[in-house]
Amino acid sequence: MGKKKRIISYILSIFLVIFLFITILLTTLNCTILSTLNVKKKVAESNYYAELQKIIVESSQNYVMQSGFDESIMDGVVNVYDVQYDVDGLIDYIYEGKEYVVQSNMIRANLDKNIKEYVEANDYEISEENQKGIDEFENAIEDIYKRNIMYSEETIKQIAHVVGIIKKVTPIAMIVCAIISIVLALITKETSSPAIGISMLSTGALFVFLKTYSGTNVAINNILLLNKAFSNTLIAMANQVIQKLYTVGVILCIAGVAFIIYAEAKKKVVRVKLLEEHSQIIR
Repeated sequence: MGKKKRIISYILSIFLVIFLFITILLTTLNCTILSTLNVKKKVAESNYYAELQKIIVESSQNYVMQSGFDESIMDGVVNVYDVQYDVDGLIDYIYEGKEYVVQSNMIRANLDKNIKEYVEANDYEISEENQKGIDEFENAIEDIYKRNIMYSEETIKQIAHVVGIIKKVTPIAMIVCAIISIVLALITKETSSPAIGISMLSTGALFVFLKTYSGTNVAINNILLLNKAFSNTLIAMANQVIQKLYTVGVILCIAGVAFIIYAEAKKKVVRVKLLEEHSQIIR
């Protein structure tokens, strides 16, 4: 191979690695983090609903103590099914743009029912001032529920907007990068067949390195954002992406090595055949 042809082959290989890497990365993200069904599955697997329900109840403790009610006043007020309904609704809003309103009125209704039963059981007289205190207490619990489900309405709107754009752009970018990768592979094959295998091996090695790096230096399992329940879900999804990329990386490494061996063997056969033909011509 001439020097010029070798340089062209190296440049093509570098671009092939870049576009192959981007194609696989976008495909993986599209099937994991950008998939509504996958996100809901990971949310359930990470026990997010139960953990969030526990956090909401614990966050209400101070208000219960200040109200003068017994802790039993919160029994059945916030259940896992209500949390699941609202969290799934929030995910649908972010990923699908579906209308969504936190069902905090159900929480308030449950709390109001408990308070009325508590008052009746203890023969308490509810004055106008006491009723005002009860209303403030119910407002506080309702607000705690809303904040833990949605965190920030404005932030959620911004996230939904960004996710909507990413979901539209990602498939297009994925297809474009895939086409460019195929074209580059075809051109590279004309300059040097083994270079395709080297590109596959290099891309696979990058994904394998990503898995190793995340396990040793990034410490992804120590992420803490917003609360423990959210962090656990985020960690589960991040680990899923890294694991899938690692699996693809290993496959690419094996396929790359196999392709290099095949291409080199084919080149050797062609070389031997050319030598034989050259010898026959000389004779």
